[in-house]
Amino acid sequence: MDLSMIVIGAAKLGFGLLVGIVGITTSARLIKRAIGLADIDAAIKAKNAAVGLSLAAAIVAMGILIEPAIARTFNALDLLQHSAESWIDILWVIVYALGLSLGALLIGAAVIIIGVRAAIQLTPDLDEIEEIVTGNIACAVILVAIIVVLALLVREGLDTLLTGFLPLPVLDQIGPS
Repeated sequence: MDLSMIVIGAAKLGFGLLVGIVGITTSARLIKRAIGLADIDAAIKAKNAAVGLSLAAAIVAMGILIEPAIARTFNALDLLQHSAESWIDILWVIVYALGLSLGALLIGAAVIIIGVRAAIQLTPDLDEIEEIVTGNIACAVILVAIIVVLALLVREGLDTLLTGFLPLPVLDQIGPS
């Protein structure tokens, strides 16, 4: 039995759950509100599938956008397992991961909001958000495609941008200098 592997695995599991449940769900709801779906919960309770599809697309998009940050953090934890001098080193990488993940969530949400608003402007004779609020599945499917494609297209750029702001710590120099 490898205790360090168990601890690292538990840290990965907990961090993934935290980011998935709190971060992605919160940022997806922020996206929906920012593009004009103010009362998401009421629409979902009313069984509005169009709003549900749109929220699901935002959740999937945020997962696509944050996955590189999570993978980078997990790779660092795997390497750290063999070179950490103390548990403080592992905690420092987790703090780094929180910053990287928060950045990915915030910038990713902003990109999706800007992209969706820009796409909606391309059809001035159609109010997609109002159509979705009234249950128009066709508009929701189009919005789903826009949101997911935006996430796929900006994913690598977002990852590179965040790496520039928050470069992965050098493993033999972990922690504050």
